[in-house]
Amino acid sequence: MPMFTLQDLQISLQNDKASIMLKDEQDCFIHINGFSFNPEGDQTESELRKLALEQAKKTLIAAAEDL
Repeated sequence: MPMFTLQDLQISLQNDKASIMLKDEQDCFIHINGFSFNPEGDQTESELRKLALEQAKKTLIAAAEDL
């Protein structure tokens, strides 16, 4: 089974949704999951990244548990 790092993970935010993508062996990003993402209040870009990464982690853990 291949091992992945955070550098292999990309989270794209657009229109209240987030897409989780993973870099494959050919350095191409593949969409693997998504979730609603619309945090309340004003956040800095850094805070948004942190919130999105935390939610992506929860989403991926939940998906792995369903396997």
